[in-house]
This record gives sequence, structure tokens and C-alpha cells, in this order.
Amino acid sequence: MSSYPPESIVHKITNHSCAFPECTNSKLKGASMQLCKGCKRVHYCGRDCQRADWARHKPKCKLQAELLAEEARRCGRLQHDYESWKTVMAPVLFTLICNYGLQVMFQPANISTKFMYLSIRARQPPPSNPRKLFIFNSVEVVDRSRMVALLQPGLNDFLQHLEEADEDSKKRGHAGAAGLLIHVHTAEGESATIRCNPVKITREASMLEPYADWKGVVKNIIDDGINLRRRIAEKERAGELEGRVYTNIQ
Repeated sequence: MSSYPPESIVHKITNHSCAFPECTNSKLKGASMQLCKGCKRVHYCGRDCQRADWARHKPKCKLQAELLAEEARRCGRLQHDYESWKTVMAPVLFTLICNYGLQVMFQPANISTKFMYLSIRARQPPPSNPRKLFIFNSVEVVDRSRMVALLQPGLNDFLQHLEEADEDSKKRGHAGAAGLLIHVHTAEGESATIRCNPVKITREASMLEPYADWKGVVKNIIDDGINLRRRIAEKERAGELEGRVYTNIQ
């Protein structure tokens, strides 16, 4: 990230705020954000905030940690590969998918009434490039009322987590937090697991204009393992994103 200018859209999309409600620190303000090692969901700007927030965060943290541990036992290599893929592809890809599908620029209310459902399949044999560990299956826009039916047992707390993330995002001046469910399949096509991700939509990122073939764009990005952070930075330096963030980044 250090290679990108401080004002880059890449920084704004990957920005994290401290999870402690009374703290206003964020990565954009110079804080060194650290991911909670237990739940791997929230970030803190330091140990003081994490300790102060522990009583509130503890129940959800332990539940999520148990779910992750159980999933790791069941899925083994698939879970490891997904986490590696997510590290290099998210959150820019996830933000792009939600903006494309929900058309946030024109219909911001979709953040609260719909969600995105992405299906990917492990590539066999696993490549050395983590960006190409998975192949695109499909991506759909789904009504929020169907989310519960798609969630696996034990993951229904995601709905509450999503609502809290959306409320917190809006309090911090962002457009909100969209829901993204990712169905991860084995290389043989067997259904393995569904991952849940609240996707923060910043004001800058919500300027994405949808393409008629946005699903094809998402497919190409995943199948080709495109480095979106680098692509955005290149177009910013070339002055191609001025006024319309994310236009023609594929």
C-alpha cells in the first residue's frame, strides 16, 4: 500500500476504522490498524482500544473464532486457499462487485434492500499465484429477504453484524455497508462453504458507473487474477479516473 499516494482511491476503499465505538481513529488518519486475531473481522488502532472494547466484542469474537476453526477442520486446504485469495483480492474486488450489482451510484437504497451472491470454484491444480486460486461461477443480485435461506446454520449472526456495520459506516460519513455472500466450491464443483462479508461503500467508491456486461467484467477479473489496486493506481496516475472514480478500470 505504501506505493500508492495518500489521496488514492485504493486507500479510501481499503481504509479501516477502529472497532471501539468511542474511538474515531482510522487508517486514513494515520493509525496503524490491526485485525482482531480471534474473529478476523474487525480492526483496532491499538491494544488500549481492543482491551476497552473486549467486553462488548468478546461474545461475537469467540463465536466467530469457533466457526472459523470448525470450517478450517472441515475444509482444510480450501479454507487456506480462500483466505489467501481474499487477502490479495479484497476489499477492492468486493467493493466493485457490490457497486456494479447494486448500482449504488443510481440506487443507493439497494444497499439496505438487496445483497450480492458470488459463487467461485477452486482451480485445480492450485496455482502459485494466489490471485488465480479460484474460477468464477456466477454472481447475482438477490433480495435481502433471501439471505437467511442461503446462510449456513451458525452464520445467521451475520445479519446483525451487517446491520451494525451499515449503521457504523453511515455514522462515519460513508454510503453504508452492503452484504456479500461468497459460495466457495471445491475443484470438483462440490458445495463447500459460504463466506459472509459486509462491504463498506465509501462515497468515492459509490461513484462507479455500471456496465451492461458487469458480470463479464467480474468474471474476467477473477479468472485472470487482475490486480485491481495496481490497475486503479495506474489509471489514477494517467488521470483517467478524474471525476468518475472506477470508470473503465477493467
